[in-house]
Amino acid sequence: MKNMKMRKVISTLAIASMLGTTVLTPLNVLSTKGYAVQKEVTVSPYFELSNPNLMTTSIERVSTATSAKLKNWTTGTQTSNLAADTYVFTESSGSVSSTVAPTKRLSSTGEGNLSVYSASGNFMIAQKIPTEIGKEYTVSTNFSQATATATSHFWLGIITPANVAEDIKISTGSGVASHTFVATETTSRIMIQLVSPLNVVKTLNLTDFTTGKSDNQLAKEAVATLISTDGKIKPNVTDAWVADVQKQINLVENATQKAALQAQLDEAKSELAARDAAIAAETARQEDAEAELKALFNNNDVSGTIKTETDAKAIAGAQQRIDAVTDATKKSSITSTTRRS
Repeated sequence: MKNMKMRKVISTLAIASMLGTTVLTPLNVLSTKGYAVQKEVTVSPYFELSNPNLMTTSIERVSTATSAKLKNWTTGTQTSNLAADTYVFTESSGSVSSTVAPTKRLSSTGEGNLSVYSASGNFMIAQKIPTEIGKEYTVSTNFSQATATATSHFWLGIITPANVAEDIKISTGSGVASHTFVATETTSRIMIQLVSPLNVVKTLNLTDFTTGKSDNQLAKEAVATLISTDGKIKPNVTDAWVADVQKQINLVENATQKAALQAQLDEAKSELAARDAAIAAETARQEDAEAELKALFNNNDVSGTIKTETDAKAIAGAQQRIDAVTDATKKSSITSTTRRS
């Protein structure tokens, strides 16, 4: 996935988790953090898209007691025991370690960064994030793992309301991992599961670990800004507006999704072209009617006197031009002058 310029955003969850914590970097450090793997948002004067990071990599504990659970993460070894969240952790130098063997450890050097460690066996962590039902989101991260095999890897994804993991298996040493899902509830659970054989140490390092709207979702929202509640293109839509929507569609990576969005935009373009053509034609009809009307008067001054050569045929011709005008207000204005003639 290529690096992309993007608005720098701060998760409201990340800010909240900073209050009172002793294990994360200061807020002024987080406020300048940008995420290379998060989906880009087109900046436009015609619409505003928002794609904040919805998660936090904070490893803050629920209390300052010697042993305590984590505030933002539930922990276990697999989905069947994750909800019980039985692990408690001690804190030391930017890391939290489980109080029971084999040791499970999380470390963070700042927002977006997370190191997941297991001295033996699997280790799973999950976090609840706010989502909108029906919208599409992507959880993504840069990663590195020293050992990447069929028995030593990690899974990235979500845990569904039915407590089933919906995820992808990552068995390469480094790169970018991402999983896209459609939210079915107002709260979704993202997860990472480190998989390792018993008595084998494994560490997974994550950077730019974020969750936000998918590129497809952002493009859908951009297209939607063109459409009124009646399903037609908004009357104030311009070619420049459409061009900015096109920029957002161009960022969609999935070819099938991009094609579907492009079809919607092309339909909007056709409607816009037809609308503009209709406006141009009506403008031309109005101008013709006004010109025909002025031709009835001396010096083309409709407030002056009628030409001596103006006859009923000339007036009828002007009326015919006026009748072609479709704008009722404009037609009424022109007609009143004709009647005066």
